[in-house]
Amino acid sequence: MGRLEVQYNNNWGSFCFRHWHEHDTDIVCRMLKYGHTKGTSYSAPRNGSSVLIGALQCTGHENDIGNCKADLDKSTCTTKVVGVDCTGNINVRLGDGQHPLEGRVDIYDGRRWGSLCDHTITVDAAKVICSTATGY
Repeated sequence: MGRLEVQYNNNWGSFCFRHWHEHDTDIVCRMLKYGHTKGTSYSAPRNGSSVLIGALQCTGHENDIGNCKADLDKSTCTTKVVGVDCTGNINVRLGDGQHPLEGRVDIYDGRRWGSLCDHTITVDAAKVICSTATGY
């Protein structure tokens, strides 16, 4: 969850919020391997970041925003840029580990915390869990 940025021509920058669509959010969440949740977008402060992309032209079926056409015209942009939340309101934490970046995986479903069974966790799933729980 946070301000969405992309690297283009060796520069990092944000997306103009004015022309952002929810299907763009869905593509970003799929791209980041969060396709199991419904993502949401929000207007985020620029905080000094430059705006690189004025608008995306996606169909909604892409799995990567790199497959969308980008409109670099930023003349109608405001001071707000795109923020994306792919968590689906699921909270994840690591508990009882020796260090902050290890431990049992606990998930909060909105009512209570419970532990995740590890029998079917793949390396890709572990990467998503670690990113969600720790930011790494």
